[in-house]
Amino acid sequence: MTAKVIKTVSVLGVAATLSACGGSGSTGGVPQAPQSFEQLEAQSAALLNKYRIDSINDPSTLRVTGSSDYAGVMTLHGEDARQFRVSGQMNLNVNFATNAVAGTVSNFVDLQETRYTGTLAIGRGSIDRASNPDDAEPTFSAALNGVLTSETTSLDIDGLMRGYFQGEDAAAVQGFLSGDLSVGSATVPLFGGFIGER
Repeated sequence: MTAKVIKTVSVLGVAATLSACGGSGSTGGVPQAPQSFEQLEAQSAALLNKYRIDSINDPSTLRVTGSSDYAGVMTLHGEDARQFRVSGQMNLNVNFATNAVAGTVSNFVDLQETRYTGTLAIGRGSIDRASNPDDAEPTFSAALNGVLTSETTSLDIDGLMRGYFQGEDAAAVQGFLSGDLSVGSATVPLFGGFIGER
């Protein structure tokens, strides 16, 4: 499958805060056991090294039949990822026949190993086969919504995820987040990223 080189660094910053399940540890769409933040960070490094964001699949060459389940991790934060960020385990389904993208993210934990209940829904997603990655156009996008709650904090996420396919026969997905993150009465811009593999 043809790989294109992305000409923007807009998603390169994701690597610094992104976590993901890597290597042979991927479980596809199967629910994953909760992990610590430290474990997610370690898994992230392995998968980010395996799938470099500067080499992505040409969307016009993606297959048009079947579907794939991707397991990985999504990391989200406000304007300062060094102070606060949370990572959760992502399960993403891509139907290449209908171009639909959907999934969930759960088992969130933050830098202080505080756990959050709740699930973020990935929905209304679609593949854009006419997109041009050379111009930083994402290959797929989807809405990201939900509320995460710890004993002391509630996070309301109203976001958008944009991503790309990587590896042989779209073996992996990787991308970035935008939108709004509300904590109590305060709302700040949402940042972050995701990565996963079959």
